[in-house]
Amino acid sequence: MIWLWLVLQALTLLGVLNYWRHLPVDRQEEAPEGVVMLLSVRDDWDGGAALIARMKAQTARFRLLIATSGECAAAEALAAREGEWAQIVRAGVASDEGQKVHKLRAALRALREGDRYLVFVDADIEPPARLVGRLLFPLVRGKADIVTGYRLLLPEASAMAALVGRWRCSLRPCRGLRVRRCPGAVPWR
Repeated sequence: MIWLWLVLQALTLLGVLNYWRHLPVDRQEEAPEGVVMLLSVRDDWDGGAALIARMKAQTARFRLLIATSGECAAAEALAAREGEWAQIVRAGVASDEGQKVHKLRAALRALREGDRYLVFVDADIEPPARLVGRLLFPLVRGKADIVTGYRLLLPEASAMAALVGRWRCSLRPCRGLRVRRCPGAVPWR
């Protein structure tokens, strides 16, 4: 039985080494025109001052599209304060689908002619300054059709915890999609 455990450990180690081999070292980013960030918020959203500050600190420029049910005072205030950068989409209340899906579908209908890249975010994230640029890199270069960023915190103090976290991030959940090896698709740090 120990041989089975040793084989599994060796496979795990190979997975981690494969991940490290494709880890981006040069922090590749892109900042094309036509980037839209879709943010779906609940009507009781507080405005997320920390989130908005982090979004404004992004190295790649984008237009923020905030999808609400129609009664979010904080989103209205943000759109009034930010002008062209932030736009509100009032979706109304869903009747035959989930509310978040309803809001995102309404936001997609509000896209403009020049919008080429979509970034979907949740209101509870803490994006690093290079998140958008690093997510866009494989898309702009034609290395992938879709890119995802994991919501996994990687500890820096413990080498073993970081090793396990990185191994978990190396797993690919969507095998049917054309997702090539692209070092810019891992947007942490």
